[in-house]
Amino acid sequence: MDDLRPLSRWLLMAAAVTLMTACTLKTPTFRKAASDQFVAQGNEPFWSVATEDGVLIWKTPDNPAGTRLAVTRHSHAHGIHYISPDPARPFRLELSDQPCTDSMSGATFELTATWIVDGASHPGCARRRQ
Repeated sequence: MDDLRPLSRWLLMAAAVTLMTACTLKTPTFRKAASDQFVAQGNEPFWSVATEDGVLIWKTPDNPAGTRLAVTRHSHAHGIHYISPDPARPFRLELSDQPCTDSMSGATFELTATWIVDGASHPGCARRRQ
């Protein structure tokens, strides 16, 4: 019976490690329906981009009503990219399933966002729309 104790301990430890690893693995956020809607926002310069029925609505303090932009949506296990189909007006919204903290308010969000427009990259955070 004493000969089985080291094996039993090893099996219990292996099972515990397996369970802890399984509990910490993230389920990709973007295995959802293509109709998911998001709102992304960033600071300095202030901007927000909402997804809505195949378009992005880009708002700034100078344009609070927003500009509607046609997009092509590309998704993968850990993110979504909304890309301009018009090479004359390139822009891109990238959402990834990394948690994010707003740089001014300290609010936490489930997603990290990057808004790329006019040759500049603007970091921010995003959430699913309710």
